[in-house]
Amino acid sequence: MALTLAQLITRIEDNAGRTDQSDAHVVDWLNDCLHVLARRHNWRDLHKPDYSATMTIGTFRYNFPLNMKTCHGIRLIDGSASKWLIEKTRRWLNQYEPYPASSSNARPTFYCVDGNTFDLYPPPDSAYTYYLNYTRWPTNFIIRPTAKTTGTTATASISGNTLTDTAGHFLGYGVIADDIVNF
Repeated sequence: MALTLAQLITRIEDNAGRTDQSDAHVVDWLNDCLHVLARRHNWRDLHKPDYSATMTIGTFRYNFPLNMKTCHGIRLIDGSASKWLIEKTRRWLNQYEPYPASSSNARPTFYCVDGNTFDLYPPPDSAYTYYLNYTRWPTNFIIRPTAKTTGTTATASISGNTLTDTAGHFLGYGVIADDIVNF
């Protein structure tokens, strides 16, 4: 069952028995609920196994995608062969190779997650392609205000996206029912 954002807001207002909140407030609340649910579990709908990029020779630090929540692994492509890199802790890398930028280049074997970046060891000796297997954060609902007014009260038009992706699945389970009381 696919719902538009406007239909979802109407359902929430009906279930809560309240219509005194602005659509923007309800959308903010929905986005907060999506992120609370995403923190609790790595939902299958948020899994993204196909992000790829190319390494730069001698560069050991790379940025994760901005929407990444959890890294599940990095696969290095070397011609027709591939291998999964081994995740190590920051402590291990600091003990094993305190200055990775000064180490000699070779085919990377290890990676270390450090916030929104990851370090490779050893730094790549070629422009390898890598695939990042990760879970992303859910996409926020967006409400787009318009200049249209009714009397003295401004109204908002809601983007007509149909909720067929992650957000629709999350909300369809009714997991947020206990949070609606605080609405």
